[in-house]
Amino acid sequence: MSYSFLKESKLFIVYSGTKHRIHTSSAISFSQTFASDSFSVKTLHDQSKMFEGATITKANPANFEFDVPLTKEKDESIIIDLLSDVTAGQLKSFDIYLQSNQSLFKLENAIITGGAIDFNPNNPLTIRLQGEGTKFSKIISPVSYSAGSFTVGSTYKITSFPNGASPLTDFTTIGASNNNYGTEFTATGVGSGSGTADFMPPGTPQSESATRTPLMVYPVVSVDSLDMNNITSATVNIQNNIDWTPFETLQSSLSVTDASNVMRASNYTVSKRLISGAISQYQTNNNINQFDDFSTTANITLKGIKIEDAADATPFIQLALNPATFTARMQPSEVFMQSYDFSYTGSATVDSIITQYENS
Repeated sequence: MSYSFLKESKLFIVYSGTKHRIHTSSAISFSQTFASDSFSVKTLHDQSKMFEGATITKANPANFEFDVPLTKEKDESIIIDLLSDVTAGQLKSFDIYLQSNQSLFKLENAIITGGAIDFNPNNPLTIRLQGEGTKFSKIISPVSYSAGSFTVGSTYKITSFPNGASPLTDFTTIGASNNNYGTEFTATGVGSGSGTADFMPPGTPQSESATRTPLMVYPVVSVDSLDMNNITSATVNIQNNIDWTPFETLQSSLSVTDASNVMRASNYTVSKRLISGAISQYQTNNNINQFDDFSTTANITLKGIKIEDAADATPFIQLALNPATFTARMQPSEVFMQSYDFSYTGSATVDSIITQYENS
């Protein structure tokens, strides 16, 4: 018996035919539940049936959450794009594949409903994502296959090394560009020999940088003409509120027999978008008069500056919120703090509010 460990898993996003390897932390969560409707089985003639019966005809939308450390190379920039863009009331949908050492799982028609970025100089810069999708399922198990059992049209990655000058399997005869370890290919035949390869999600692999460099940033914040100092942390939340279109019908419910033909959500609308967050700073003699302040027409700029750079350096990431509302409040503690809770109140698109990162 062998077990699957989350730390050994890999996560892929397939969008518009391109497969993106997303390096996450171990904070990954996927789930989908089925909706159960109960009914009484007690009758006038048989009052002994105390337990209720149940029918299951539909699945609730699937949920996911995972954390992605942002890097200097920005190979993970696709997630900012998927979080930000809305066209004709629709977010960009994609498929997520979660690969363990034994199985491959798929979440179909995923959309990102929320992202949170913490600007904290004590921790690596990370974005926490959450979202929903229509169907979460295991699509294949096991993951590793030997030559002779490949499926034509499926994608694989070579996991065996050549034995001297002779490969265990000549993968070039079944679609691969070479016989090197790690090469991905779409099988044109079942293969022969003793070579092995892992089943992979479909799509053209996105080219990855040779390095992955996590980074730490510190927040630099200005509110109107005031440059705020003694900032300890800042958090930005981007929220896409969605409403799934009702999808349960009597006719479809009558044909449900198992999970393969259960009714599932398919259409939705974006009802509201929110950008909000909080800024924390030490209270000093220079800013104590701000502790009970508020504004409904503020111009807030929030920058994430690399920890090794000066405050006036080009930020790694920057958001410009104009107009915005904020309220300031004091937080008595061992060292007096004050917090600014803010939210964007304008009509600009999210990708235009993120003025640095995507366009850098």
